Amino acid sequence: MATKIVNSLAGLPAEVTVKKLVKRSNYDELWISFPESERICPHCSSQDCIIKDSGKDYTVYHSAVHHRPTHLHMQRKRYYCKSCRRTFMQHPDWLHPTLHITQLLHIDICLSLTKMLSLRTVAEENGVSESIVYSDLDLISFDTVKSLPQTIAIDEFKGDSSTWSSDRQRWIKAKYHTNIVDGDSRSVIDILPVIRASDLKKYFRQFPKHERDNVHFYCCDMHNGFVSVARDVFPQAVICIDMFHVIKHLNDCVSKIRRQLQRELEPTDPDYKLLKGSMRMHIAKQSGIDTKYDQKAPVVKKKSDKRLKTYPDLNEAYQALQSFHYINDMTMFVFQRTQLTEWLNAYCSSEVPEVRSVANMIRHWRGYIQNTWKYGKSNGVCEGYNNRIKVFKRTCHGLHNFESFRKRILLTCGVTQFVTNPASLFQRNRTKKGGSPL
Repeated sequence: MATKIVNSLAGLPAEVTVKKLVKRSNYDELWISFPESERICPHCSSQDCIIKDSGKDYTVYHSAVHHRPTHLHMQRKRYYCKSCRRTFMQHPDWLHPTLHITQLLHIDICLSLTKMLSLRTVAEENGVSESIVYSDLDLISFDTVKSLPQTIAIDEFKGDSSTWSSDRQRWIKAKYHTNIVDGDSRSVIDILPVIRASDLKKYFRQFPKHERDNVHFYCCDMHNGFVSVARDVFPQAVICIDMFHVIKHLNDCVSKIRRQLQRELEPTDPDYKLLKGSMRMHIAKQSGIDTKYDQKAPVVKKKSDKRLKTYPDLNEAYQALQSFHYINDMTMFVFQRTQLTEWLNAYCSSEVPEVRSVANMIRHWRGYIQNTWKYGKSNGVCEGYNNRIKVFKRTCHGLHNFESFRKRILLTCGVTQFVTNPASLFQRNRTKKGGSPL
């Protein structure tokens, strides 16, 4: 009865007998024994095996019991195969095939790797060394992407990780990587170590033509490389430019003019402090000013409006931003298209160079911007994952190896493919909440 209770608490199989429990300062030790399994040679599958050694001591890490790391001490038999004349150790199925851990601890480590934690924190959380966690992560692989979604969202992010080049025999560091997201299921499809258009075209062309023709929408920013990929690889897809980047260019236009005016003033000038202090007020939507800022917002806005009348260039950039916000917030595409035409006619010939430059850029991407309004597609989910990756990278203080970086991103961002571990064939599969089995 006592053995069953201990086995239940420790998550051990019923056939395991706990002989002794030793309390250490930082961990617990369980001395266990288990019955002999079938004598089947793992090399030749022969059953003609005999016991060669019956007293081999073996220690493995186990899942924490009551938040205390647990070590298992046991004796494993060594067998000799008469057929192939090779030896092998007794290895029950609840032990990891290659690492000195149990399958239950392996599952716990995999589940910890789905959290936004560094490898050191995962190791401390599970009571093992960092090298074991890294080795377990190295064994995880993902099923190859075989199909493409109807909506693809693509964007670059700053990774600063390296890939091993077998040709050059050295690590090659890449500053930016590519994030590919399923816009419908809002899950990460794959992470690529490159952002060059030629490499992206090569990646997507490995999919059959009928899969590429199945892509109906392609969401990206105003990156010429991403757009050229869509034109060449997905000729049937509708290209949509994310509004976040369009608004960002307009915000930068207002901020650039504001900083130029600020540099022309002395720090003691009252306008200097006002221009600097009202930075957020100048780029915020008029409809959300009163709720977005504190009680001083109406006072600051009043002073800001006064200074806008004083500086016509800043006022024009501000009005261009606010009018575009108004167009973007419309719900009828017909009105958006008409208002955008009027907006372009008003600002493409602006006397303010910064405003004219942004307006001409929007005119260049006009068709793709209108597609975003018409079909309601956005690259926002990709931008959200990029921000999540940024936080994860900061938590881990950067990741040098791109493959490890990619695996952690796929694990933490809810990948839809099944995670496979060829070296781990455990009987009790656990399913990650909201994801696929590990």
